Amino acid sequence: MRAGDLREVIIIEEELIARDKFGAQVKTWAPYLTLRARIDFLSDTRKVENMEVIHTNVFKISTYYRDGITRKMRIVYGKDK
Repeated sequence: MRAGDLREVIIIEEELIARDKFGAQVKTWAPYLTLRARIDFLSDTRKVENMEVIHTNVFKISTYYRDGITRKMRIVYGKDK
């Protein structure tokens, strides 16, 4: 992969469990890493299920390997900073 292909900025967030004032667990997300990536559109689908229209988009995100990223993390893209 060429460095010039990494034109988009993504944020990898990790899930944190906090407690509210009543002691209940609340899921929050905190930025873990900001990096450059290549995002390719692969496909989209549209279906009606239970009288609701469901749109699904599939993207492939490519970047250099980073240690510490797990499946429990999420990617944020296109969010105003």
